[in-house]
Amino acid sequence: MHRSLRPALSALALALLLAAGTAAARPAIVAHAGVASANLHCDPLTSDAREGLAVGAGVDLPLGGQWHLTPELWYVSKGFQGGTLWEILILEMKADVVSVPVLLSYHFPAERVDPRAFVGLATDVLVKAETRREGRGWVDVLDETDTFSWTLVVGGGVRKGRWDAEVRYLQGLTAVTDFDYGDFDDMISEYRKFKDATDTTWVLSLGVWF
Repeated sequence: MHRSLRPALSALALALLLAAGTAAARPAIVAHAGVASANLHCDPLTSDAREGLAVGAGVDLPLGGQWHLTPELWYVSKGFQGGTLWEILILEMKADVVSVPVLLSYHFPAERVDPRAFVGLATDVLVKAETRREGRGWVDVLDETDTFSWTLVVGGGVRKGRWDAEVRYLQGLTAVTDFDYGDFDDMISEYRKFKDATDTTWVLSLGVWF
């Protein structure tokens, strides 16, 4: 097991144990696959969203009434494209994240479908990070990028039978990078100021319940 993933998997295991102790009914497993549209945000950067893959699975644990707790494990592609940094660097970024959200959801009463809204917090572990400047190849910057970050998760979904559709918004709460990469040393003055970048991601997915 990759050492950087151990804290995230430990958090998932702890969430499952705590939730199982409070579950009032039989749990269910739900798996999702879809598309992510991600971007990075900081004052010196303007960029376009990068689309990528998002796959995940969770254990839905009824807590009683209409409330459910859902620990999950996701693999999400993030980054950005068409970026301009400090008005001089043309670049893009690819990032892959293992995310461990724990969601609290409310299932609205309905006759033919099961609609829900949810909110939660995710621990994200960066497992791949690459940047590319205009006219150059991709450079691995994983060792120069923050490995762990926290993300707020909000969204909703609707289930009919075994099938499910969902939309979620992911708002980074901690910095992902400050672009302090060696590949930029030939163009960045030590006096140039910048701010840490946080990410935002939309995920649209289809799922199946077991």
